Amino acid sequence: MAGMGLAVGAALALCTIVSPAQATEKGWDGAGCAEARPEVTSISGWVSPNACTFIKRQITFGKVTTPDRVSAYVDIWSKDATLWEPAKASRPLLQGEEAIRKSISGTLSLIPDFRFQGTHIAVNGPA
Repeated sequence: MAGMGLAVGAALALCTIVSPAQATEKGWDGAGCAEARPEVTSISGWVSPNACTFIKRQITFGKVTTPDRVSAYVDIWSKDATLWEPAKASRPLLQGEEAIRKSISGTLSLIPDFRFQGTHIAVNGPA
């Protein structure tokens, strides 16, 4: 379940709020993120462009099997992101790229065979 907390935090850090009405005006399709759909089992809901960016970055991170996967994970976040990790709820929030890099480096060192693959993704615009 820690991944769920990370996903929520990352989506909030990356997204700009755009309504489905604005999306229609801009010509985006009703669901969005067609390029990520072959990589996951399903994506339901309207996907804003920023949420799609987040999904694609998660997919990229999940495919990396080298030490570069720490960088692929850090690339998901904005440079000034704040991260709350449910598994570390008693610790303070992580702020910024270096804190997130240090945290994920420690986590991935404990589970070197970890891989991420999206299955069922539910989206409501930017969240």
